[in-house]
Parts: sequence; structure tokens; C-alpha cells
Amino acid sequence: MELRDLRYFEALASELNFGRAAKLLHMTQPALSLAVARLEKEVGCALFQRMHYGVRLTQAGGVLLAETQGLQHAVERACGLARRAAIGDFGSLTIGFLDAAVFDVLPGAMSAFRSCYPAVEVTLRQRTSSELITGVERGGLDVAFVRPDVPRAGLEMKPLVREDAIVALGRTHYLASRTSLRLSDLAEEHFVFPEGKVAPSLYARWIDACANAMFSPQIIAHVSSAQIFVELVAQGIGIGFAAKSWFGRDDRVVARPLTDVQLDLVMALAYRPDRMSQACENFVALTLRQAQANAHLADSRLASAEVPNGIAEELHFDG
Repeated sequence: MELRDLRYFEALASELNFGRAAKLLHMTQPALSLAVARLEKEVGCALFQRMHYGVRLTQAGGVLLAETQGLQHAVERACGLARRAAIGDFGSLTIGFLDAAVFDVLPGAMSAFRSCYPAVEVTLRQRTSSELITGVERGGLDVAFVRPDVPRAGLEMKPLVREDAIVALGRTHYLASRTSLRLSDLAEEHFVFPEGKVAPSLYARWIDACANAMFSPQIIAHVSSAQIFVELVAQGIGIGFAAKSWFGRDDRVVARPLTDVQLDLVMALAYRPDRMSQACENFVALTLRQAQANAHLADSRLASAEVPNGIAEELHFDG
């Protein structure tokens, strides 16, 4: 059954006159008559009773009209939605993120995507980095902001932001008056570290850095969120490593650069190229383009900016 024949049928059912219906459809009357006859043959019964002044619907025609009204509109709408989905302007997207991404790359990426594709339904899920990577691998997440781990088969992890680590200390800590620190200056301190199972690669790197400075860190607390880290440091429970990008979060905490070691921290975008919807492709493209555009500005700012007193830095933990 042709949809156009149903459209002709509905027009004739509305006008009840071949001449008027043909004019409405911008076709000839004989062509309309052939189309209606074709539809009646396919349905298997008469849909109209021909009369000298026009036509009227048979009982069968009335049933068909009741059942098919709006069908053409529904099909046209479905086709339109399919076309929008094909260009990524419709559908859904599930994005995973670390808590650290909230203060860095996530807001800009979301703003840009919503501006370009407002009809896409976006769901955000906060998880640890290892959970996010697993979620993308298994398909529970379309894309995620993660700490890049060891390479995974079939998984892309594109760096978005790379920055140096600093030391976060409570404002009243005796080392807070120093403008910079060496890692060896921290040998006798108590540390707040991310949970090893939450951020295994980050945990291992910081343990190795301390070992290279000839000491084993005295870890007084293992935490899984940036907020708890800040509070413990602010209360003087311990000190810890963080990234340079979280300025002005808590004036009870100060940041000091390390002069003898470089511990760069990376935020990356993880996705599976073989399982990307068009909406996901659009999100990845926008986010990577935005990161590239901001890279030079960010590098210049981080290279020239002095770390101010009374600033808590961004904590790139995985919780």
C-alpha cells in the first residue's frame, strides 16, 4: 500500500468530490480516480459510493479513514526524526565523568554541545576513572572524561588537558610560607592519597615519585573524592598532590609548586570508535576541537601564572 494513495484517499474523504480533491492535490481527476481504484483493489472492497454530485464514504471507507488518519503525519515525523538522528541532532547520549572534570572540561563541552544539538537527550554519570573506562568498553557509557589508564584494545583516550601537579597544604601549615617546595621537603609529612583501587595509575606514580626522592610517604588517609581531600588538607590532617587548575575553591588551602619533579596530570576523553552514534561523534568532535582551541591559551596561562596564596588547586582524583 502506497502512502501517497492513502493521502489521496484522505483528501477525497475530506472533499467528497473528485474535482475538488484533485485540485487540492494538484493532480488531474482521472489520475485521482485511478489512485482510488488502485487502493480499493488492494484493500479488497469499495471505499466510496459514487453519486451524481460526488462521492460518499462506504462503511468500509469510514473504517479505513478512522484507522489511517494521522498515519501519514506519523510516517513523515518518523522520517524527519530519522534524518535528524543521522546527523546527530536527535537521540540520546550518556556521558561519564570524574568529579575533577566538573571544574575543568565538562562545563565547556556541555555548553558547546547543547548549543549545537539541543534536541539530544544527555545523561551524565559520575564514576571513578576505572569504572568509567569499563563503562565505555562495555557500552554502558557512550563517552567519558577519564584519567588515561594503560592502553585498552578498541578504546580511544584522547588527552584534553595536561598540567603539572602541585602540593596542597593547609593555610596554617609551617610549609605554607614557602613559595615553592622540593619533594624531599615532604619526607616527614602525613599525606592524603587517592584510593589505590580508585586511581591505581595515579597512586603508583606518586608512590614512585616519593621513592625517587628517597622516602616512603606516610599516608594518613585514602580518599575517593576531591571534596574530602580538600577538607582533610584544610583541617591540617595531611597534605597531598593536586593539579594546578582548580583555583579559588577553598581559601583555607594553599598551593605550592614542586621544583624538582614533574608530575603531569591528564584529563582525557574515552570512547569506542566502533560503537559511536552520530550524536556521540558530534560530541567527541566538538570537545576535541574545543580542547585544541584552548590548548595554546591554557599553556600560556599556566606557564606565566604564579600560584597564588590561599588557593586550593584542582584535585584530579577519580572519585
